[in-house]
Amino acid sequence: EAGRSGNEPRWIRVLVTDTSSGRTRVNVRLPVNLMSTGVKMGAHLSADMQELNMQQINDFVRRGVTGQVMEVVDDDDGEKVAIYLE
Repeated sequence: EAGRSGNEPRWIRVLVTDTSSGRTRVNVRLPVNLMSTGVKMGAHLSADMQELNMQQINDFVRRGVTGQVMEVVDDDDGEKVAIYLE
């Protein structure tokens, strides 16, 4: 559940897990100013990440939202991609 810290988050984390085993496939943490790179990387890893709304994530950053802000499950690839702001 995303919360409000009052400060803008400094990090974006892209976490890709295997939906059947629960094992982590990718765990990348980048500074928020490199957010578009992280999201593009996630989109490259999972076709469903193409749906991500960068404007929405930028809005969360401006409002100081932290925690998990987005999750996409790709049943075809057996992957779950989660975006966190920290």
